[in-house]
Amino acid sequence: MSQENPHDLELNDLEDLKDKTFILFDKKKPIEAIELFNKILKISPKDLDAHFYLGIIYTDLNEHNKALRIDPDNKRVLNNLGNIYKDKEQFEKANEYYNKVLKTDPE
Repeated sequence: MSQENPHDLELNDLEDLKDKTFILFDKKKPIEAIELFNKILKISPKDLDAHFYLGIIYTDLNEHNKALRIDPDNKRVLNNLGNIYKDKEQFEKANEYYNKVLKTDPE
């Protein structure tokens, strides 16, 4: 029975973590992806992909906030922010945004 090198296990774990993170990113689950990208950076602080995709996610989140400053009643932006907070399991904050959608469009 051959013993695996502990460094190889860490690399395998890193690749598995990256696969899971990219799936979350593709499924538009930014908060969960951020958490996993940060775990990747703890293992590999110079991981270019993690830094690159974190930049994209943070830019997207910033853009939602900018969009709200321009149009505070934008249903699509409000709903997206609700979804982001729901994914982050901040349900009260998510409900605030969902309720704003309902106030702007009660149908």
